[in-house]
Amino acid sequence: MTSHSLFAGLIATILVGCSQPAGQTGARATTPIAATATATATATATSLDALYELGDQLARTICSGTPPSTEEVANPHVSGQTDRIDTRECATGSSTLYHGATTSNPEGFAIALSIRQADAGLPKVIDVGRPIEPAITALGVPTESSADRVIYGLGEERIDTLTLHHAAGRIVSVSWSWQID
Repeated sequence: MTSHSLFAGLIATILVGCSQPAGQTGARATTPIAATATATATATATSLDALYELGDQLARTICSGTPPSTEEVANPHVSGQTDRIDTRECATGSSTLYHGATTSNPEGFAIALSIRQADAGLPKVIDVGRPIEPAITALGVPTESSADRVIYGLGEERIDTLTLHHAAGRIVSVSWSWQID
């Protein structure tokens, strides 16, 4: 079993598990997530935070066996410094990472991730091919939606996004987008 499938299993447990209200100590509460507004709000925040982290992890592992296409870009903050953007594409999806010589993360920053196949390490409720309605129920009210996509804001400022693309009531792809400066 791969590390991202173990992590996805943990997130799936969060999405369908139980929540302990903030400030409660001791044994874990056994109230189902959907039972109260407080539990739903707590579980949704936890789920979206966990999905934010999962996306970052998957961006580093999806298509890892495929050589990246590399683009050199000028660093917008350091005159004369050239950074690079690596994009990997495969049947499962695609991922894009930003690497800068002076950035705080030497492994690079995730910019984009798209998953187009089932069983790529996503929690079952948001996996490709699954019905969209249970995903919306598990994640809560989206930041925005349209006829073919549901978008959730992620991160502290909610400027990064998780998008569930759907057609005919089923998820057809799942994508993340991160803003970097």
